[in-house]
Amino acid sequence: MVASLLGVGPRPDVAVGRMFLEARDTAAARAPSKSGDELVRPALLCAAAQVTPGQELEIGIDLGIEPGWHIYWPGINDSGFPPSIEWSLPEGWTVSAVRWPAPARHVSAGDILDHVYEGRATLLATLRVAADAPKGGTVTVGAALKWLVCKDACVPGKGAARLQLRVGEQELPALDERDVRRRLAEVARRVPAPAPTDESRLRVERAGRTLRLRFQGATQVAFYPVEDSREFVGLLRSAAAIGQALELTLGDDETKPWRGVLEVWLEGEEFSRVYAVGQGDGLGQ
Repeated sequence: MVASLLGVGPRPDVAVGRMFLEARDTAAARAPSKSGDELVRPALLCAAAQVTPGQELEIGIDLGIEPGWHIYWPGINDSGFPPSIEWSLPEGWTVSAVRWPAPARHVSAGDILDHVYEGRATLLATLRVAADAPKGGTVTVGAALKWLVCKDACVPGKGAARLQLRVGEQELPALDERDVRRRLAEVARRVPAPAPTDESRLRVERAGRTLRLRFQGATQVAFYPVEDSREFVGLLRSAAAIGQALELTLGDDETKPWRGVLEVWLEGEEFSRVYAVGQGDGLGQ
């Protein structure tokens, strides 16, 4: 204050320049040392090396994520968007819609709530071999992916993965068949199953905009709203709890049904259970 009164404080243009340099240095410190393309490593997983015409088989879209970074699940998030996949298939081959395993809640500074994958994410799909696929040849199944990967900052990235398969008289295993089957089974446990319709197990109650979910015997519960669900209010504090019940508040828009994934942890069980819940799923709410 004294220096300013005496006219010896920093000139305005110098102060502004200093602020610019500090902001630039902060941004540089937060910038990743790797590009978005390098922070996620895509691959296609298949337990078979040779397939037969007309066969259906499970494949995995495997995404290795740089430690400390995350990508997004296709739900209602405060920031970010999920990976997109564009397939390149041999003529007559098809692939199903992707099945997404349940995410984890991620809270950032400023009470930003997202639903994410960290470390490694494997998405599932069913590959259908063309019924008239010629035997004796090798084909390539390709996937081009785009993603947003975030830590302190977010960067877009892209990549591609390929899977080469022979077509023959019988299915033959891949060299890493055991590891692939183990991984696909692990992920399948995280893909939401239909919700129990027995009210003694799962009870859903609705009063106006208040929605109550109670899973008998649960020690912990969490709810993740899917992308096309009716909006919710205050999910940061209401959508995860110790115990067996959640009380959620629906948004004003009544034109959309509420939908999401309910994850429950039960006493004595090694793995949590995940269920698809919502209006139109036999819950009558």
